[in-house]
Amino acid sequence: MTNKRLIVADEGAVLAHCLKSLLADDGYEVSTATTPDGALSLARSGAGDVLLVDAGLARSGGYSVCQALRGDPRTRDLPVVLMSAISRPVEREKGLALGADATLCKPFTLDELRKVLGSTLRRDRERTDRAHA
Repeated sequence: MTNKRLIVADEGAVLAHCLKSLLADDGYEVSTATTPDGALSLARSGAGDVLLVDAGLARSGGYSVCQALRGDPRTRDLPVVLMSAISRPVEREKGLALGADATLCKPFTLDELRKVLGSTLRRDRERTDRAHA
């Protein structure tokens, strides 16, 4: 069990519910948001160890969430995985430039999601360990 907390921000209630159920089985405590403001509120409250956010949340609000998190001292180090239904490299590059730690192209498999979350959290843990060394 990971005992990690995940925030899922997606307008699609079905996807958010499915991810919540599937990842709970992996030991994640999952909070959900359906708006950029909701995602930011959860992130700023410390509700998650990683944020999984849809780039298209409220018409590209996922990008603005990344940018806002990186500009806020309380959340600048929160790992962000950006999901996008658009698979063009320019979309991936835009997300990474705005502060996403990783990107996932929808549709993705549960195994892909697990790998991305695992590597993102591992990098964050290593960064934190180096900072405290």
